[in-house]
Amino acid sequence: MQNLQSVNNPIITANQYLLEWKTPSKAHKTLILVEGKDDREFYYKFFQDSNSEIKTSGGCGAFRKVYNCLQGKIKNIAIKDSDFARLCHIFYHFHYEHLCWKP
Repeated sequence: MQNLQSVNNPIITANQYLLEWKTPSKAHKTLILVEGKDDREFYYKFFQDSNSEIKTSGGCGAFRKVYNCLQGKIKNIAIKDSDFARLCHIFYHFHYEHLCWKP
């Protein structure tokens, strides 16, 4: 039997972020939602810690559900890999190699 911490449940993830954003230290920040840990490590270079925080959805399968739960409740930006099914109102990026490649 699994405990709740070991289950990747998008509703629990979204609710955790909503609770975090009710605290004074995060209420003014924009949540940047990305798919996974690798995306988080990449995108931290593009956003300032003082006004945003990058969080993961727990993977591409959970992304849409977490995104939908956050809409209209907190200020957020969602960034999804372009190699997956298209979602409305989500910024797409190419793979990292395409963004950062230097000849």
